[in-house]
Amino acid sequence: MKDDNAIVLPGEALGIEEEFLSSKNTFVDEGVIRSAAFGKIIKENGKIEVKPLKSISKIQNNMVIIGKITDNVGSVVFVKIDDIKIENEEYLALFDGKIIMRRSHDNHQHKPCSIGDIILAKIIDLEEDTYILDIFEQNLGVVFSTCPFCGIPLIKNDYRFLVCTECKHKEQKQLSPFYMSFEQIVDYLEKENKRVLSNQSNRNKYNSANDRYNDNNEERRENRYNNRFRDRNRNFHNNSKFTHKHFDNRHK
Repeated sequence: MKDDNAIVLPGEALGIEEEFLSSKNTFVDEGVIRSAAFGKIIKENGKIEVKPLKSISKIQNNMVIIGKITDNVGSVVFVKIDDIKIENEEYLALFDGKIIMRRSHDNHQHKPCSIGDIILAKIIDLEEDTYILDIFEQNLGVVFSTCPFCGIPLIKNDYRFLVCTECKHKEQKQLSPFYMSFEQIVDYLEKENKRVLSNQSNRNKYNSANDRYNDNNEERRENRYNNRFRDRNRNFHNNSKFTHKHFDNRHK
């Protein structure tokens, strides 16, 4: 069941008829209440509805995300990505992500994270329906991890190892400098993504201005060509009239 204020897409399941009455922008499909719009869930007085949002803001390339490692298959790590909120605007993660493991010079595969870890990662590409992620840049990496034996949070020591205070288990991972510093994580996510979005906006403005400049240049070139062609035809016509008049005078 979806939480209140969660953002949903059309057709997404919200709950069942035994729990809620279907209300605005929802419909019932075989006992399941589904969203009929893109928007936020509103639960009130035993009813469930969807408040439509004007547009979908999607997570883009170069944005930094926070996600949870869900699986590890060979050299690929799979990540469930959370939506991001920047200045009261929601950016949706429409797909899950994956990290391609790096190999060292001796062909040893370095595992920077484990299943269940919470990570900061950067989106570097979109491959079919999956975001390609990187966690090796500065400030990125694991921000929370638990002991695989005790289940309690691992603590970072002075040597960048993670240590379990209960069983003394140690792990070495690709750690973010914001490990377990949750206020810093939120602050970094907002500042970095605002910078990325600002750069993208400036690039779009530059490209738009450049396109207009190229269009104007093309129009000016076309006008110059048409003017030269018109002048050439006018000169040819005038010379032709003079030639005919001169020829007629000589043969009178």
